[in-house]
Amino acid sequence: MHIFLTRLSSSDILRGFVSTAVWSGLSKFFVLGVTFYCSNTLTQEGFGEYSFVKNTLNVLLTICAVNFSSLASKFATESLRSVVSLKRMYILFIFVVSVGFIFGVLLLATPLHIVKSFTGAESIAYFVKLMGALLPIFIIQPVVAAVFRGYKEFNRVGRYEAAMSLLYLLLTVLGIRFLGYRGAIYAIMTYYVINSIVGVWLLYMFNHSVGYIKKVDEIGSERSVLWIMVLPLFIMSFIEVPLTWIAQAEIGRRASYAMVGGLSVIMSIRYIIQILPTYFYQAFVPYAAQLFASGMHDEYFEKYRKIIKVETLLQFILIPLLMFFGRFLLSLYGASYVSYYSSFIVSLVSIPLLLYGALFKVNMMIREHQRIMLKMSVYSGLIFILCFYLFVFLHINPIDSFLWAQLLQYVVQLLYGIMSYLRDKNNVAKSMIS
Repeated sequence: MHIFLTRLSSSDILRGFVSTAVWSGLSKFFVLGVTFYCSNTLTQEGFGEYSFVKNTLNVLLTICAVNFSSLASKFATESLRSVVSLKRMYILFIFVVSVGFIFGVLLLATPLHIVKSFTGAESIAYFVKLMGALLPIFIIQPVVAAVFRGYKEFNRVGRYEAAMSLLYLLLTVLGIRFLGYRGAIYAIMTYYVINSIVGVWLLYMFNHSVGYIKKVDEIGSERSVLWIMVLPLFIMSFIEVPLTWIAQAEIGRRASYAMVGGLSVIMSIRYIIQILPTYFYQAFVPYAAQLFASGMHDEYFEKYRKIIKVETLLQFILIPLLMFFGRFLLSLYGASYVSYYSSFIVSLVSIPLLLYGALFKVNMMIREHQRIMLKMSVYSGLIFILCFYLFVFLHINPIDSFLWAQLLQYVVQLLYGIMSYLRDKNNVAKSMIS
């Protein structure tokens, strides 16, 4: 215990990880409570429709904001030492808000019958239109949280997220009590609106005391960042994320929204498994960005080597345990979901690929390889959607078709990540020799 506390006090990354894990872990505990409550309270069909609307909102948020979180954290960290990065952060924020506004207007302008043709249900189409009206507000929260992490304010953002997630749980309980699954969907909308408003207020109050965010000369001098870094990430999101939504919509149309609910349960468990590694990556980004900006390449790659070693060991222990307790985990969401155990096993196989891929994506983002990431997303996205429809054509279970296609997608992404990482490492070694 003494050794752990000593290492904790001497390691900025570990301190950031522990702060993130404690507070954001509490936040995700409340979010998990929402999923448990909905799956055990709503009918399978109702939970499936609720899950589809929630997944649709996640798709929109990912395209417009979430995929820019690491970049926002990078710019925030670097802006403490560089006005150029502060200007880039402003450009990124303007871009995110503009994209959210454009997407919102497009959703509102799309006739209801066209939206219904995609979703297969008029009630879901109504909620998609409502998302369009509120999307410009929704997208602010992920960027605000990313900026806080870039400033290494892990405790502050963690407490904020935990409080908002508790509110989300309470709103969901009340919503289902009075309006059923529709109440649960209204709870999601209300949660994101309040979350964004509170996030902006907290960032304003924080900046009032530290003055990190300040007035700069015209930002147009850094507009090249749009073409070099921001737009490739946006196009990447616009290709990769909607394909997942299209596949889920196809499952709802070909099978039922109850099956979409089953997929949502599997993805929820996988999401829980990813929580700690994700928190570590979030804590790692600002420190890795700082090492890269300072030219400390040996320490940078050494940290990567240690992370890969520890992650491999943990996966060898964790995956067999999850396979053993799989039926029990599924039963927590309701006895009917135990029938998806074979699909759950397929999803576990993809976890190591997903986590390694995410780690190498951090390297690609920090070293500004957004164009390589774009190619990676295009090719892996095509692999996913083509394999999904091929497997469905071969009469493979729609959920299994989705998960196997996704596994192949992660293989492609991991290969790109490894090749980029090794190339960066070799280039640094050559530059040091010369």
